[in-house]
Amino acid sequence: MYSAIEEASGLLDIAFPRDKVRSVLDAFGEGVSEESLVVLAMAGGERHRGDIDYNFTVPIEAGDPYETAVREGWIEKTDHPVARIIPEILDNCAVTFYGIECGVVGGFKKTYIFFPLDDLGDLSVLASLPSMPKSLAQHARTFTELVSKSVCRSWGSTTRRRR
Repeated sequence: MYSAIEEASGLLDIAFPRDKVRSVLDAFGEGVSEESLVVLAMAGGERHRGDIDYNFTVPIEAGDPYETAVREGWIEKTDHPVARIIPEILDNCAVTFYGIECGVVGGFKKTYIFFPLDDLGDLSVLASLPSMPKSLAQHARTFTELVSKSVCRSWGSTTRRRR
């Protein structure tokens, strides 16, 4: 995965901070493997110039990516509900794996949880979680329609990273 990220950065003439990328991949240890799904993507707009995102998956056994981000100093621990949402989802829903999104230059951005494609579960379970935004319950009908149209397959959380 490291070499693919490095090659993509080179092809796009984007600075490649080896130590930064290596530290992210190393933080997830054995979870980053040939089994990991990898997506390289660029965002449009001036504020994204000079960076490329890399997204990858790790198994649930690799541990809570929010806790990894806190431990590594990429984000600060918070009492915001986002700090509790991953354990709540794991305790109440079937989960396939985690996803992590980072910028080659910008570093850690966010985490995702992926639900099994053949068992997305009941939206009311997610809506009832204490840390879930109340807007989920308020818009459950719309989300249910999206899921039935195979649009939604994951839950992502974004936290502010340290600058």
